[in-house]
Amino acid sequence: MLPAEYASAVDLILPLGLAAVAYAISRVQQGILIAAGRSGRVSTVEVVGMFAAVFFYFALIPAFGASGAAYGSICGYLVTALVGAWYVRRLYK
Repeated sequence: MLPAEYASAVDLILPLGLAAVAYAISRVQQGILIAAGRSGRVSTVEVVGMFAAVFFYFALIPAFGASGAAYGSICGYLVTALVGAWYVRRLYK
């Protein structure tokens, strides 16, 4: 399906696709927080997600290379989405 020069990237499609889903969820959550006047929470969510991603990149990239970066992205975006979900839930409790 893909040209031969892209063969090494095929294994990265699924994890990067999952990371994109988690990223999209976090964008919606952050829009909700901004609309509710909680823009400071958006900064908190982003900083926590950034630190999580950096942690996972340092943990996974040396051992797994590009796959480690892809899975580190999933982890970072999932942390961002989970923290965002926690803040959004607190809005409606």
